[in-house]
Amino acid sequence: MCKQIKLLFVVKNLSVGGSQIRTVRLADELSKKGFRIRIVSLGRTNHFSREFSYDVVFSKYFDALRSIPFFSPVLASFYGLYEIARQIRFYNPDVICAMQWAAKMPTSMAGVLLRKKTVLVEISNSRRELERKKIRNKWHPRFLARRIAYSVASAVVANSKGLADSTASYFNLPRISMIYNGIDVKTIQQMSTEPTESFWLDRNIPMVVAVGRLVEQKGFEFLIEAIKLLNDENMEIRLLILGGGELRERLDRKIKDCGICHLVKISGFVNNPYPYMAKGDIFACSSLSEGMSNSILEAMALRLPIVSTDHQFGAGEMIEHEVNGLLVPVRDSKAMADAIRNLVADDKLGRRLVCQADETIRKFTLEAMVENHGDLFKSLTVR
Repeated sequence: MCKQIKLLFVVKNLSVGGSQIRTVRLADELSKKGFRIRIVSLGRTNHFSREFSYDVVFSKYFDALRSIPFFSPVLASFYGLYEIARQIRFYNPDVICAMQWAAKMPTSMAGVLLRKKTVLVEISNSRRELERKKIRNKWHPRFLARRIAYSVASAVVANSKGLADSTASYFNLPRISMIYNGIDVKTIQQMSTEPTESFWLDRNIPMVVAVGRLVEQKGFEFLIEAIKLLNDENMEIRLLILGGGELRERLDRKIKDCGICHLVKISGFVNNPYPYMAKGDIFACSSLSEGMSNSILEAMALRLPIVSTDHQFGAGEMIEHEVNGLLVPVRDSKAMADAIRNLVADDKLGRRLVCQADETIRKFTLEAMVENHGDLFKSLTVR
């Protein structure tokens, strides 16, 4: 029975990133279905300011080891292996699941050593990530480590069809499974009614909202350039970026250099982005690559017209151009500006896109995501 299936989720930390949100949502819903759940967070960060209905354990030294120069990935992985092995001996889970490479590497090692079923979930573009680090040789230790981790896993899952095919091809794996991200529309809409801080007094200027960590992958510099292009045409458009991260200073400098400090705000980390999103007129995703963007689905749930880069992977699986959203090329600030201008100028276009998006989000439900993962975990326990 489900009540006898014990799951151990391993995360790098509990910051509010896509993999952590997916993990917590899965844990919440599977625990309601009778699965016994424990989450091991290797890092100490916890942005989920609420009580959990299951055990959540934080390790002590992972963050400190990751800060050591040169050897931090190796030291942190072995410490992660120790922590996961310790939890396996104490908790004796039936299946272990991880979604981030800092957690996937020690999880796969622990699974092999202690003969436990492991599920590794790919939610980003590993090829792009490695090539960004100038790793193109398939004999490089980091490439080989990832390939071995996937090869020894009991199951590998991706969150879009394109990502599943790319991951299988890149790492020379058999065909891997695909489970789409799912969202809880009702909860998102309820959370969007909470009060927010007011960033601007003039609410007559249209506002574009974007959400994500301030990292290279999100392409926020190109979105800022798009706002500058519109401002140069004497078309005032506000931009609110919800998120914090390592590129904050660089993006602040970019905004200042573009002369649009009065039009662009970066909020920093916010626990609940939905009330801010709901106040927007347009949602923009400027990502260079993704697995499957949760924020696009959440914007659809909040009935915002969407402009997104046609990034790999997932954008084209959620958005049909000029049907339920607008797609523009990656790194093309002018195309992004043109799409935003079209939506501001044509209310009927925005309303039509939103109506079609209402149909789209029915394919990406939290219930379907949980059911598919639950079936996968059950199938592994009977093998």
